[in-house]
Amino acid sequence: MTAGSTALPHTVTGSSFLRKESHWFYYPYGNTQCVDFFACHDPARENVRRDALLLGCGDLRSVLYSVQEALRKGAPSSAALGFVLNDHQPEVLARNLLVLHAIAEKADDMSTGTLVRHIGQMWYSLAMTNDTLAFWNAHMDACLALDWLVPPTAGISRLRVTLEDADTAAAVKQVLRGWRTCDWTAASVLTARKVYLTRLVNAGTQTRALIDIGKFIAPSQTVALMAAAGHDLTAKEREIRSAQIEREIETRVTSGQFFISDVGVTATAPASAAQSVTGGGNRGKGKGKGKKAAAVAKTAAYAAQTDLAANPTMLLTRSDRSLYYAVHYGTFPMEGHRVDYIKHGVEEGMLFSLTQWIQSLLAVVSGYFLFQFSLYFVLRLTEQHDSPPTFKVDVSMNCSGCLSFMEDLATRNAHSFDVIDTSNLADHCGLLNLMLHASVLLKPNPLPDYSIVCAVSFYLKNNFDDREAYLRHMTALPLDT
Repeated sequence: MTAGSTALPHTVTGSSFLRKESHWFYYPYGNTQCVDFFACHDPARENVRRDALLLGCGDLRSVLYSVQEALRKGAPSSAALGFVLNDHQPEVLARNLLVLHAIAEKADDMSTGTLVRHIGQMWYSLAMTNDTLAFWNAHMDACLALDWLVPPTAGISRLRVTLEDADTAAAVKQVLRGWRTCDWTAASVLTARKVYLTRLVNAGTQTRALIDIGKFIAPSQTVALMAAAGHDLTAKEREIRSAQIEREIETRVTSGQFFISDVGVTATAPASAAQSVTGGGNRGKGKGKGKKAAAVAKTAAYAAQTDLAANPTMLLTRSDRSLYYAVHYGTFPMEGHRVDYIKHGVEEGMLFSLTQWIQSLLAVVSGYFLFQFSLYFVLRLTEQHDSPPTFKVDVSMNCSGCLSFMEDLATRNAHSFDVIDTSNLADHCGLLNLMLHASVLLKPNPLPDYSIVCAVSFYLKNNFDDREAYLRHMTALPLDT
């Protein structure tokens, strides 16, 4: 270390990961509800920038949901939202990059429904229709041609997407090259999933959550959501609806197909609760049967296709660009969505969330802005004055260990944050470790604008009676002062 240098040694245990294929899980999407990172902060203040750091979970859904909530709460054009996403799996970040690029470069002649279908298939389905695969291949080529390291000119962009460093860019592009040459079919992905799960079972891993997916998730969640939504249904009606949802979940998960058909994409207002469960009156019942029969026929037509392609983004990449399957057995697409199962089926309810998220970012980038490409992609303000411009959104991504990344941020004094979300990393690298690293990255906000570190722990749920006991055990600190 040279004299006067501020460089610090990185935490070795947090700076590298051994990708051992037989013990590697892939989380292409999270299995928790999306959250508004700035729920505790006022988004309507002028000239205020809010920043969030997502550690160990680069899932983009909460980013889009936070943008949606800021729009809903009336964030002014002088405001800005910044998100830094950290994940040790470059595949997760590559998926984020593709989604953001697709939203930013939405063609004028492409309907929002078509864009949602393309994104929905990529986000959740093991299979893809050929037009969707061609859509994503084009975006992979475009992303590979960009640098992603050079920021746009300050002050004129409304959406800025960058990769934090050259190592992250290299890792993400290596993944994109592997996906771009994928020659798997939908059938080969399902075969790989079966082999993968069989190996886990033989090794003693409990995979009951996937085997009994309908029985494990549907009834408990459906009944709880029905009660929370205040639906006045009899026990028998709830039982019928739970069975319907259970069958749809089992079908979707077993086939690995989400948003393959147009079911729900072109649907308008959902049926009423009474019609959904009991069929309603004769007139409504007849219409419902006809619509449902058409939907079933369309779904069957898609399912009968033998040329469905694999979704390459559901596969992990090796150093030689070959691919393999390792999606975590307990990760289910529907778990990350708030769905009113009385009004919506599973896929239709997920579509409702997806459309809201995507339209929220489109509100930032379409109609009011024009994108231009150079070494990065950036959306520039046009001279349209019929509507006020929206706030700015910055998204930056890093692929490394969470502790070493925080050390790097602190050393460079590169960012400070209103919110630091640590997912359940406390179970892997220690709560006190996370708190010490994160504390120096928080903004010194005056009250009532708290700066927050969020932590989740399965260890707390499974081993302690309350939060205080968990905190005493994990930090060895007194909590009464």
